Amino acid sequence: MSVTVYRLEPATVTNRYGGTEKDWTDPTRTPIHDVKAAPWREGEDRGDGREGVVIGWTLFAPDGTSLAAGDRVEVLGDVCEIDGHPADWGHGFDWKPGIEVRARRVEG
Repeated sequence: MSVTVYRLEPATVTNRYGGTEKDWTDPTRTPIHDVKAAPWREGEDRGDGREGVVIGWTLFAPDGTSLAAGDRVEVLGDVCEIDGHPADWGHGFDWKPGIEVRARRVEG
């Protein structure tokens, strides 16, 4: 399915020690159009006697899309974090299909 994904950018605030911190209260939302999104789920042993469910998306974004490990995106209402570095499908080819990333959130 083709969807619009939003890259989320936090504001920065000064903490009580004079340093800066990310503030995710009202992030800036930048649209990334024509992204293909495939859902996935997997179990995860959290080590504390609970098993969480990792819910996420494999995203195929257009060439030139700027996403990196740790960035946050909103996919169909889910706020997720990019897990790992993007795979660029265009290396070594004249055709530039774009990048692939995994976006995940954890429940449980």
